[in-house]
Amino acid sequence: MTIKPLSQRQIYTMGVESLAARFQHFFDQTQDSPYIIQCAVAVLVRNALCTADFSFFAKELICSLFLTSHPDQLRPVRHLCVYFTDYFTPEEWQTVTTRLFKTNAEFLRLTQNTRTHIEKLKPFLYSTSRPVETKASLVSVFTDENGKRHGWTLSNVDPALTSQQCYDLLKILTSLSLFKKEGVRRFAQVIKAEITETNPRFNTLDDEDPAADWQESVQLEAVTETTELVPETVSIIDDAASDNNPVHSKSSPPDTGTQPVKKKPRLTLEDVKKRLTGRLPKKNNGKQQPPMTGKKKDRKRNKRK
Repeated sequence: MTIKPLSQRQIYTMGVESLAARFQHFFDQTQDSPYIIQCAVAVLVRNALCTADFSFFAKELICSLFLTSHPDQLRPVRHLCVYFTDYFTPEEWQTVTTRLFKTNAEFLRLTQNTRTHIEKLKPFLYSTSRPVETKASLVSVFTDENGKRHGWTLSNVDPALTSQQCYDLLKILTSLSLFKKEGVRRFAQVIKAEITETNPRFNTLDDEDPAADWQESVQLEAVTETTELVPETVSIIDDAASDNNPVHSKSSPPDTGTQPVKKKPRLTLEDVKKRLTGRLPKKNNGKQQPPMTGKKKDRKRNKRK
């Protein structure tokens, strides 16, 4: 059965207790002490950058690895022991250095670069939780072993960290052989990084829910829009057409006789307009008008004059 290694996402997103249990489970399955020690260094970097408390993470496990693992097994990572000096008592620390290095001179020589680099970072590596007023994220850019750039973002960081402190902490990741993608180490060189403050736009858990106000405003706008889409002239014309078309009137009862009803020709919109303006005389239900006499023609002519 293949055991998946501890991933970058697990190390930088899981809580303290869950991550510690994951560390122990992975070691029980693999007995890979060098890998666990490097992962513990990555957690120290998280503790230094973030506001949460990961100080003295997995202390019992790390102490047992340095005190009981075979020195040859720890040889690739023995220079990393200086990250964990505060994990041990003075007597235990003496035992660790004696097991991993032949002489004190060898210890000083092999750990000189690491000790110099983390000398000013120790307070951050072991800091406890740091409450902040404003949430922030660290946006960084690295190159992998092949020189290809990629971005990495870490949330809930301390915005009070300086640019130099951020660079020095991210530089630690480049000394580890972790976080590989398709066999290529991702954190080979740090290019740049910046801290951006996070300003939340809204929170639906608050008493005043902006989503409710937004939904209400949308409904009101929809009603207003529907009302405006009904012009007055159209309704007047429709009513007139209905009055002069009893076949299509809502008040006309349906025909139930056996004889088919002869439908009158449907008035067009133009006819209705003319009738409303008095320009078109009403039809006399199909009856023929009697011819006008001479006197009627004279009266008609006088009216026109």
